[in-house]
Amino acid sequence: MSRSVIFQGGGTGLKIAAGGQDAASAGVFDLLFNSDIKPLRLWGTGYVAVPSLTNFNWSPAWAVSAGPVVQTPPGTYPLFMIAGKQSAPSGSVRALKTPFHTSGYDGYGAFISPSKEFWGLNFVHDAGSVRYMDAIINFAILKNYG
Repeated sequence: MSRSVIFQGGGTGLKIAAGGQDAASAGVFDLLFNSDIKPLRLWGTGYVAVPSLTNFNWSPAWAVSAGPVVQTPPGTYPLFMIAGKQSAPSGSVRALKTPFHTSGYDGYGAFISPSKEFWGLNFVHDAGSVRYMDAIINFAILKNYG
């Protein structure tokens, strides 16, 4: 018999399974809800402006730190999501996009270092002597611990 919803005592809470799955034996990806797993919670948000590289700078990317963004217990790391606006000539319309990087000099991204600093990356190189606007990288930090 398949039980889509179970509520047990003795330290095991509510479990709700996807259709046709037994909640008692379903794997983590077959459960719609499991009270034994801590949910992700929004810890904080922010943004960092990262300048583009000059045309003759052959570095692969420019990186700017937003500073320490979250302190986590030892052995855990924060999960983050970003969206941003790519560097472009002044006056350009820049859509908010998810991070990307092409094989050329295009795109932006981010990472959190082992010291828990958020770093924004800009892969764009200016065209000639015209300076581009900074890439704007918005971030949301999520956590599922304590």
